[in-house]
Amino acid sequence: MSLYINTFFNKCTFPKSFWHNNHTIFDVNIHYLDELIGMVSFSNGKSGKWWSQSCALWDDISPTLNDDDNTFLLKAKKKKELIKCLIEKATDIYQHNIGI
Repeated sequence: MSLYINTFFNKCTFPKSFWHNNHTIFDVNIHYLDELIGMVSFSNGKSGKWWSQSCALWDDISPTLNDDDNTFLLKAKKKKELIKCLIEKATDIYQHNIGI
């Protein structure tokens, strides 16, 4: 994990995880500096699905058409790595709740 991703990840919390839909879907909420930034959902034993929450964080780190090519690619790569780490942590929480 790069220093940037490690610094970001250390500011994330996973304050709420819960079952719903007749115990068939498990969601893990993810916060960055106390702001909801996304959620990972698990259903029927499938791997987690990322759901991004609209927030200032994603506005700041997401690539835009105004970025030059190098900046665009760098932002896209970092965002993908961040989400991958968040899904991995959420998967650990899910597995703990199903007894793996």
